[in-house]
Amino acid sequence: MSFNTTQNIKDQTVEELRQRVITGNEKMLQYWKVLISSDSEKYNQNIERYESANKKLINLCDLLELKGYNQCLYMSEGKKTRKCFGRDDESWCVVCPASDEIIKKAKIDDYKGREQMNLL
Repeated sequence: MSFNTTQNIKDQTVEELRQRVITGNEKMLQYWKVLISSDSEKYNQNIERYESANKKLINLCDLLELKGYNQCLYMSEGKKTRKCFGRDDESWCVVCPASDEIIKKAKIDDYKGREQMNLL
């Protein structure tokens, strides 16, 4: 399946979009780690590429939300399998379709807020 046109993206199922956003989060995280460890010249050369890819990932996530998916990407049997934020070489989400309102309705503590506080 080709993903080159907007029409193809719009036709994807929620699960296909979810997997693309998960894959995008992973790629962006890995690229960010390489980017911040590069010298300032390489950083300046590549930051625009990162920002462009980030905008595309945000658009995919927005489409996923429009299709009705508004929960954490990393939930299994009602439990988070990954943190929202990380330190050092840990993983975190670059984009997330979960709204705080949905999270609270699902009786899951405001995990984004709690994780942010733990980083202070």
